[in-house]
Amino acid sequence: MAVVVITEALLLSYTGLYDLERKMLVGCCVLITCRQHNWPLTMGTICTLLYADLDVFSGTYMQLVKLLGLDVPALCLADLVKSYCSSFALFQASPSIPVKYVEDKDKMLSRTLLLVELANETWLVTGRHPLPVITAATFLAWQSLLPSDRLTCSLAQFCKLANVDLPYPAASRLQEEALELIFIPQNNCYIEM
Repeated sequence: MAVVVITEALLLSYTGLYDLERKMLVGCCVLITCRQHNWPLTMGTICTLLYADLDVFSGTYMQLVKLLGLDVPALCLADLVKSYCSSFALFQASPSIPVKYVEDKDKMLSRTLLLVELANETWLVTGRHPLPVITAATFLAWQSLLPSDRLTCSLAQFCKLANVDLPYPAASRLQEEALELIFIPQNNCYIEM
């Protein structure tokens, strides 16, 4: 599928491209194919692999989709949550992870999905990269499953334990999601009155 998209793109107006532009074009075609198959791959992941600027890549992606007249489905947030959370190294005891920090994968995934859905309903996800939102939600879910042992653990320590990178805006997303959780009871009181 990606080969077909690349061939079409190269036949149109993408002749004489430099190597970097070709790499981005190939990355865009891979992203289009992944989205068409509902595979949870983000634009940020591809940019990281290609060492490409996200703004330039997203512009190239949008131009390519428009030029080829493709119908590309949006990324399914639930699939991305499942895929991303599966990469966390907190589901099995190991010498580098204390037992009190190990968590059941299904419990954590279930709670993380609920928090991400809440963030989506309250517009915290809109227009933002999803991985920092998911990272913050996963951290909150993990803490909430055993708060007495985990409230002292910071987001940075959590990411180190989980063996995942700490996305730059995740700390901001964590503050926003925590505030939203604080205001839920108050908002529900106003709705019920």
